[in-house]
Amino acid sequence: MPSLLIVTNAYPFPPGEQFFADEVKYWADSSFESIYISPEHPAGKARSLPPTLKLLASRKPRPKILFAIRAIVSKLYWSELYSLFRTGRLSMLTIKSSLSVVARTYREIARLQSVLKMIKDKPVVYTYWNDVAFYAACLLKSKGAVAAVVSRTHGFDIYENRYPGSYAPLKRSLSPVADQIFSLTESAKSYYNQKYGFPVDSISLAPLGVPLLKSSVEKYSGSTVIIVSISSCIRLKRIDKIIQAVAIFAQLNPGKKVKWIHVGDGILRKKLTSQASSVARAVPNFDFQFCGQMENHEVRSLLEQRYIDLIVNASETEGVPVALMEAMSFGIPAIAPNVGGISTLVTEDSGYLLGENPTSEEIAHAIEQYFNDPLRAFKRVKAREMIVGFFSAEKNYKEFVRAIEDIGCFDVN
Repeated sequence: MPSLLIVTNAYPFPPGEQFFADEVKYWADSSFESIYISPEHPAGKARSLPPTLKLLASRKPRPKILFAIRAIVSKLYWSELYSLFRTGRLSMLTIKSSLSVVARTYREIARLQSVLKMIKDKPVVYTYWNDVAFYAACLLKSKGAVAAVVSRTHGFDIYENRYPGSYAPLKRSLSPVADQIFSLTESAKSYYNQKYGFPVDSISLAPLGVPLLKSSVEKYSGSTVIIVSISSCIRLKRIDKIIQAVAIFAQLNPGKKVKWIHVGDGILRKKLTSQASSVARAVPNFDFQFCGQMENHEVRSLLEQRYIDLIVNASETEGVPVALMEAMSFGIPAIAPNVGGISTLVTEDSGYLLGENPTSEEIAHAIEQYFNDPLRAFKRVKAREMIVGFFSAEKNYKEFVRAIEDIGCFDVN
């Protein structure tokens, strides 16, 4: 069995990728000879890792301009431009985006080459995201530097409308080099096959998962309605709609105390805090709390120790949100739009699945529905059962580790 090199964006360094901690411990017991983890952007104090995982925190080389020049004269970049021209998608936006991705890919190749010097064999490379690190690993495999390449896909790294000019550079040319792609849902699997031409039998379903801790299903609701949201404070998450929706619900129910709690940070936090403060001044029974960025164990403590009525998501696009899984594992029903893989998680039994672009009024109506539903306790049970049945970390990550072990055995033989 060869070594395994896991490439993340930043994990085990903060911030972000907190949910990867649930998967890491299953790699600690795998049969790979050695397991290394190498983040693209190491900075700050690293989180602790299982002793069998070795951190190789090599930084990307500088200056960036050298890799931009390398990209401009590369066959890889001009092949992308020809593809754009041939498909009628050549524009200043796609030209610039392709140049940026190719330059970043060459820079990541240089970083990975320095990492590979610290590994005694040719490892299987597993990229947690299907983006620049994945492209770099594929090019290194083409040169015989690594044994195999596997990758997960999530949301931003698969759906082409998330890229500048709705074009994903290098996916069509480099994805065929990979040994296996792992998608979160059947719809994502079909998308990757149809959009990028990757063989459908080389795309496997590998849902994420969360630990099954003590359920809050049986807890008695207090006098205050508590609605939580968990996401980065960025435009795509449409948190402003959630604030307005909770405000509408509070206005319709003046006899209830209503508190909105948000977990997450980002560039829009100050603006969203201002919006929530304005609502609190105008609506006497509305209160709010911004918790900022929290580690996974802190989020779980919040979900476990407080009775939370609902979790609300309003994102424009998603994979299968781990935040919803976390909340539902404690018996908290979800309100969310039908985007990405959310429909595999949120059903009429476990919550309220809205349209792709719900209004604040529609979100508020779903909240109202929940409190008027005589079977809302049933929804809390079903929310928990959805996670137990389909999104258990124990089951999903063990199966995922075995699948990559099989690829490692095949490449050795």
